[in-house]
Amino acid sequence: MLFTLLLFLLFTCETTAVLEEESCESSETEAACGENSFSSIQELVRESNSLPALLAQDVERLALILDPFKDPTDVSLRDRFYHVTAMPLQTACGVGKRLGGQWISQCGFLDGDKYVCLDDFHEEKECLVYSFGIADDWSFEDTMGRLGCQVRAFDPTIDHPERRSENVTFYKLGLAHFTGHAHIKKSVAGNPKVTAPVTTLLEALDRLDGKDAEITYLKVDVEGSELQALPEWIESGVLKRVRQIGIEFHTGPIHLPADRANVVYRELLEVLAKMHKEDLGFRLISYTPNGCVGKSHDPSKKYYTYFDVVLYKPKPVKPQHP
Repeated sequence: MLFTLLLFLLFTCETTAVLEEESCESSETEAACGENSFSSIQELVRESNSLPALLAQDVERLALILDPFKDPTDVSLRDRFYHVTAMPLQTACGVGKRLGGQWISQCGFLDGDKYVCLDDFHEEKECLVYSFGIADDWSFEDTMGRLGCQVRAFDPTIDHPERRSENVTFYKLGLAHFTGHAHIKKSVAGNPKVTAPVTTLLEALDRLDGKDAEITYLKVDVEGSELQALPEWIESGVLKRVRQIGIEFHTGPIHLPADRANVVYRELLEVLAKMHKEDLGFRLISYTPNGCVGKSHDPSKKYYTYFDVVLYKPKPVKPQHP
């Protein structure tokens, strides 16, 4: 069944002299052809995400996320945190793409690209992206701007004109669990600190886009500030107004001192569990270790301490009518 659907998807709307002479040339035929192609994509996604083996795997993974402390044999909070975050669900997103990124020749790795689930983008009347942490890589923000999204880019450690392009606006402002000024680590060698203005996510969203605004994609790469910002997002309720989050965790000793590590691991596991519960409905859909840093920042050289995860809020599946 899947193979048949895949073939149908590949050949829909393609003009080949071998198969037939008719093609999607007239506006009427082109519109119908496009609609059929989109329907076939949706059907392929539904079939793929309904495979029993994948569903069974996701049931086990989701159970671990929702109750990360249930297994008494795993006594290390550290190991459990890395275990949970490294196992994304496979049936929550149908069409995912990696956008942006720049090649780092020193370590042979494409850095800064972000995984985005595109399942609902065709339904979005407005696409709003909040991106915290730019440094010298605008590739993701520029790509989202070219897709038609309004992009608000934040970084208190760099200087840049306010208007980067028609759809991309820059703010010299950082993200934190409070509003005021903070010592921010710069995304350069040695992670030197600078004093900079910071804001909570809720305050930024209310002030810039209003109390009814919803973020389509939230990108967060803030050199450790995410460890305290995440619990604040739960408390403030702002996550009810976010559809998708791409976040890089920084959990090495530079950002997470050993005397605080277990407290933070437990808090983050609790936050991830709350995000997956019914009232928020997020699903972990992607995990990508930072290939340049690798395991070099972990004292035991066992774990990737810089890694990206993506959390996505699927919309309810619409019933299919015969």
